[in-house]
Amino acid sequence: MPRKVSVMDQGKAGDLLQKIFSKAQLVGTVQSNGSQKSNSQYSSHWESYLKFKGAYYSLSDMLKMRSPGSSITRGFGLDRRFSPSFDYYREQSVYKDILSIPESDFGDPEKLFYGVNGERRSGIFLRNACYAYEIITRFKRERNSSFNILEIGSGFGMLAYILKHYYKNAKLFLVDLPETLATCAWYLENAFPDSSFLYCPADTDDSIGAADVIFINAEAFKIGMTGYDLVINCDSMSEMTADVACNYLSIIEADMYDDGMFFFLNKEGIDKEAMARPTLYPFSMQWVLESIRPTYVGFQDDYRHIQICLRRSTRQLEWPVWLGKLLDLAYQYFYEERLECFSMFEFLEGYKWDKTLFGDELNEFIYKCIVGSDLTYCAQNWRVLHKESWASDLERSISGICMIIVCDLLIEDNRENEAEPIAMALSKGAGSFSETWATGRILARLNKNRQAKAAWERSLKIENIPAVLLLKAGKLLEASNCADLAKKAFERVLSESYYPLEKIEAAMRLQMEASQIDILSATLPSYAFSIGYYLVRIATIFHHSGYSDRAYDLLLPIITNQIQAGHYDLFAAAKILDALGYKEKAKGLIQEAIKLGHNDNGFYRKIGLFFEQKGDYISAEKYLKASLDIDVSWASTHYDLARVYQKLGQISLEVDYLEKTLLCSHNKEVDYDALNERLRFLAKSEDK
Repeated sequence: MPRKVSVMDQGKAGDLLQKIFSKAQLVGTVQSNGSQKSNSQYSSHWESYLKFKGAYYSLSDMLKMRSPGSSITRGFGLDRRFSPSFDYYREQSVYKDILSIPESDFGDPEKLFYGVNGERRSGIFLRNACYAYEIITRFKRERNSSFNILEIGSGFGMLAYILKHYYKNAKLFLVDLPETLATCAWYLENAFPDSSFLYCPADTDDSIGAADVIFINAEAFKIGMTGYDLVINCDSMSEMTADVACNYLSIIEADMYDDGMFFFLNKEGIDKEAMARPTLYPFSMQWVLESIRPTYVGFQDDYRHIQICLRRSTRQLEWPVWLGKLLDLAYQYFYEERLECFSMFEFLEGYKWDKTLFGDELNEFIYKCIVGSDLTYCAQNWRVLHKESWASDLERSISGICMIIVCDLLIEDNRENEAEPIAMALSKGAGSFSETWATGRILARLNKNRQAKAAWERSLKIENIPAVLLLKAGKLLEASNCADLAKKAFERVLSESYYPLEKIEAAMRLQMEASQIDILSATLPSYAFSIGYYLVRIATIFHHSGYSDRAYDLLLPIITNQIQAGHYDLFAAAKILDALGYKEKAKGLIQEAIKLGHNDNGFYRKIGLFFEQKGDYISAEKYLKASLDIDVSWASTHYDLARVYQKLGQISLEVDYLEKTLLCSHNKEVDYDALNERLRFLAKSEDK
């Protein structure tokens, strides 16, 4: 069991801190002055963090590395969102075993949530517990067996912490940039004081076999270091350049033992140098694809999926590129509040993915629809997808997804008449929550409101839907004038959710008495920063529901400094106060938030955008420039500042920052067409 470290003796902690960073300096690029040498593995996304991460952290930051008050949380995050997968997995015995693992108190973690038996857990623990569940249920090794786990992009070590507890005899090989690896080592050495650790290549390669946990500098990672039974990558390949990510894949393929497993969970590339989508990574024929689907672990990202591959010594028939394209299309069209991605691909489990999987008719349609994008063929031949019986549930589900995609494509192409018979056929079938909800959405687009409502009503009868999705469904149903169905969704949230905030919001939507809402509020955690976080969240719900007095009362302990709150929470409280007319109090909270968030460029940008929205362009300029002083690489902030200078009538500065935007890495928040059009317009105006 990990020891609890709330406060360490300063001398002892200082010795350990120096040891960690000395090791990091041997294996990597961390310098005491915070500078780094050039590293080809850094995408521009990570360049922005390394100036910050490369500095020698203070002792207080290291001791509270998982607290809202520590600067180390930048880049790793606190993850205050409640994972909807908790609802999905909570009855599974393996998940219960994982949640029985005690979460270390080292680093003063912000434990906002409750586990299965009422134990406190942090958001990032719950999220990684879901990853661990996906891994453990497929890897199928005995808990006491000995084998090698490689994690590429270990972060500060939470997933490694869970897996080390679950598989006590497993050897962990953790690869990351040295700045991050130092923090990971600090956490795991404190969490597992009786384990042995090794730093590679600072320590000799000969001693690898003797250590329980091996930290490997990403610059030194190479083919042939050892063999691996299980390889894990969660999100970090999307932060690498595409070349570096492909190099990692080649190392994995070379050193993975036969019948080993690769757990691959990634999202859209973080910038233009990275792989654009997770379906584009080049897997060879040496792999069998066991599972590919969207993940419902977080719902916070634009595109993230789980792909589980098994290594084989013999070449396979074909890597199923079409399946990746199907997933791309599903995310493109099934994205209404992420509701439709929840269970759309649950069935993609345990199949050998190649062309021989389906019958000839379905196989031809899939390739015409998904690979060939032949919409006319699809509109004429969709009936091959609509049968009373199929050879397998897989064929039925794939057919339903293709029908939904074809409907969306036809409607986009203004061919509603061709989409209507397909939608009506869909309405008579029974599918997953995602398919049924998507059918309702399509019918509503075709003005078939009665049939749309019937489809949505069927979707709400399906069991095992995470409460967060029911809450979103209820809001969408309210907006669609389906108050009776919205009520059913909110009532399910009240009865099924494990998360107090979800219950409170559902109660507000159901217009329950204030006394009943207060009873729900009493179930919230009492951790110091948690109280401030929850007060702001509840106040936001009251404010948006029209209960202004209750919102203000909830914020009073924060206004009067009786309750602590992080800088983002203070800013959220200030925005509520500003909307309620308490301008001076809002101003005071904003200044307090700025003091706490002084090294957070993203936060300064939010402050700048707030002042821009209020028409205070001078203040907006001040904070947007302060954001760029911390990190000059954010294209979106340059673009914001150019817009502010346009409003101030300072055209030369506007042009300057528009051009600087183009010099930064591509950013999805920037409208590049509008940017270039504006530059052309200004150039013509100058010529005149």
